[in-house]
Amino acid sequence: MKEGLNVVHISGHVWSTPTLVTRNGSPLLMFKLSVPSIRRQGDSYVDTYCLIDIIMWGVKARNLHRVLKLHGLIYVGGKLRHSTYMSKKEKKEVTKSQVEADQVLLLGSNPKR
Repeated sequence: MKEGLNVVHISGHVWSTPTLVTRNGSPLLMFKLSVPSIRRQGDSYVDTYCLIDIIMWGVKARNLHRVLKLHGLIYVGGKLRHSTYMSKKEKKEVTKSQVEADQVLLLGSNPKR
């Protein structure tokens, strides 16, 4: 058995409107999460953001779609998922990494929005 650990714990603001679709008869929720970070630029620090694709399957996805709000602050627990496919438009191989959420907690809203 190969050793390893695939666990993700992140928090941030919902960046894109959550979309609920059905794939192979199962509900699939998709959205982007904006995760803040700070990086050094010369003698100062700059706020940066990482946009992460989040997916969730099944009944949890359907229930979360009802209450998840754009710009809301959430916690996501899950695992990394990596896929490769051929793009229809450019006919090129595309590689995508995303977090498959097992748990999402609503932490609040963004008062700046």
